Amino acid sequence: MGIILRWLPVYLTAIVIFYLSTTPIIIIRKPPFPHYDKVFHAVEYFILAYFLLKALLKSQKNYVNKIICLWVFLIPTLFGIFIEIWQIYVPGRDCSFLDMAANSIGAVFVIGLHFLLTTKSTKFY
Repeated sequence: MGIILRWLPVYLTAIVIFYLSTTPIIIIRKPPFPHYDKVFHAVEYFILAYFLLKALLKSQKNYVNKIICLWVFLIPTLFGIFIEIWQIYVPGRDCSFLDMAANSIGAVFVIGLHFLLTTKSTKFY
């Protein structure tokens, strides 16, 4: 039961991202600020990477921090690339390299925060 609860947030987040990303878009009103969609992408993938990091850290007792962080970067980034390519076939959507970059930035922020919060002595020179 523990493994299911550990990975459930990862799968649910991925399903929500996939659903939102593959739904045909209908623009009703003006965006609240320029490039707001890039911020939305970064936040979505930040959440996915965060849940993935938590699940991996709980799953691996003798983990190597750098390997887990590599997975936390690669999985959301590759998932984002897959979805962007998929959007070519969704009406009203397109494949955007800037969206791919925003997805990766969300994962990078999680890794950065993880290192910042887990490093015992953080020195800024």
